[in-house]
Amino acid sequence: YREALEAEGAAAVPLFTDLQSRISSASLFSKNDTLDDIPTPSLPLVAVEFHLATALLASPVHSSVNRQINVRRCRDLYHAYLRKLDELEDLLDDELTRDYRRMLEADEMEAEGGSSSSRRVDGGTGTTGMAPAQIREAKIARFRLRKAQKEEVERLRALRERRNRLGVADQDEVDGYDDDGLERNIALAELRGHAADALDEIHNSTKELEMLDMAVMMEKERGEMGRHKGSAIDSSSGNAMMAPLAPPPPPPPPPNSLLNKPMEVTRVSRDPVTGQLQLKREEIKSTVFRPGWNQPTMTLQQYGDMEVARAREREARQKQAEKDILQKPRRYEQLVKDGMEDNATLVDASAKLDREWDEWKEANPKGSGNKMGDRGDRNF
Repeated sequence: YREALEAEGAAAVPLFTDLQSRISSASLFSKNDTLDDIPTPSLPLVAVEFHLATALLASPVHSSVNRQINVRRCRDLYHAYLRKLDELEDLLDDELTRDYRRMLEADEMEAEGGSSSSRRVDGGTGTTGMAPAQIREAKIARFRLRKAQKEEVERLRALRERRNRLGVADQDEVDGYDDDGLERNIALAELRGHAADALDEIHNSTKELEMLDMAVMMEKERGEMGRHKGSAIDSSSGNAMMAPLAPPPPPPPPPNSLLNKPMEVTRVSRDPVTGQLQLKREEIKSTVFRPGWNQPTMTLQQYGDMEVARAREREARQKQAEKDILQKPRRYEQLVKDGMEDNATLVDASAKLDREWDEWKEANPKGSGNKMGDRGDRNF
């Protein structure tokens, strides 16, 4: 299982397929099993169908038909995963359960109502009878649930790393979890997060299948046209004669050919001072189709990271400036207000400042600089 999780794309498909067949042959899970009947080490294996479908969607294909087959199989695997969670109690969130059953009821209504066979084969949208606002709210609810489960998994994994660092015994509890309970809660949170992803992928697969149906039809039409265009039937002999082949494409021009050179434009203008004609050659290259406005030089994520770094730098400078201000010498009464009268260095510096301030007051007594009384006519 770990090897299949570490594999990517097409490499993981055979691993998960083999794992799925082994689980089925061993009858590891039964329809009568409840969540308490499944041991903790076996809980991650419940999501084998989900991981297999995700690996299939990431596998490269060479035609629309192969992609259509993969998407249909993936949708069936996601359905199997959600049905398995629905049979186990307390695994699907109430909102997810309501959305999934609404989707199944909508598919059944489309099948009973005489919907087209192709649409039934590809699966219904699961949103029949829902307003666009309700569909948007359901997507937002699934996104919030997926985010909450992801945060819960990260929190529990941090607790597991903490237990490993402290060397706690398996049966001892830390923050209300022993080792088995912690592993079980991690697996359950991952399964609930996969459920929201599976429901979203079912909706996306249905929309993709509608486009793939049109793509497959167009490929078939092109194949029919090519078959009729490439051969002709001889009515006299009954033998098929190949139509004359199209002439081969012309060879590419040599590297130094004039066809490889950009177009040159000669602009003729007159010097406003001397009146002489001026010739200016310009090359028209592929930049003629460049937009006339400045293109962005970075993504929003890069700009956001830059702004965060600048804000942290400003905060560090401000804290350093506040520390420098606290270490500057000042009068003793200000030291008492700041609660730093125990700092011997600042107390010595404040004594010097107080002494200089007293000397200045003695040299400049109060009122000595007030000369307003000598201004004007003393007779008034």
